[in-house]
Amino acid sequence: MQLTEEFNYITNSIVNPDKNQNLEKTVLDAENEDEEFIDKIFSDEKKILKATVREILNDINMRQEISKRIFLRTDIDIGNCHIKLDLCKRPYLVEKDPKLTAQLESKVLELEQEKRKEQVEFWKDIMFLKKYLMSALQDYWLAFRRTQILQNDVLG
Repeated sequence: MQLTEEFNYITNSIVNPDKNQNLEKTVLDAENEDEEFIDKIFSDEKKILKATVREILNDINMRQEISKRIFLRTDIDIGNCHIKLDLCKRPYLVEKDPKLTAQLESKVLELEQEKRKEQVEFWKDIMFLKKYLMSALQDYWLAFRRTQILQNDVLG
């Protein structure tokens, strides 16, 4: 019904030259309504995809922070073991205990192994998150392009 009213208004504006000033305003208003309608169709999808991208980026940053903390803590523990090993190598400061030296060397190797394991886990987690990030970005781009195409078809 609204379309018929607009058609009649436009027809009357063309027939009556005095009403031509309002014709341009009516056409522009109709274009804006079409644009708003198209935006409404895809706005929820785009909002969800934006939120998804933001959340994945937050997850990536959080995983990086967790990994940094683990590496820092592991490096501190390795450093403490090396300090104790240095003390064990100085018999004039501490009684020589081959068993303690072996335990400390074993602990250093274990910590280095944990560090390498964390590096691999970090890489796997980041690759997993990047995969989903790229998918969400691609979906967002497609929704954005669909909106543009429909706006150009309807308005253009």
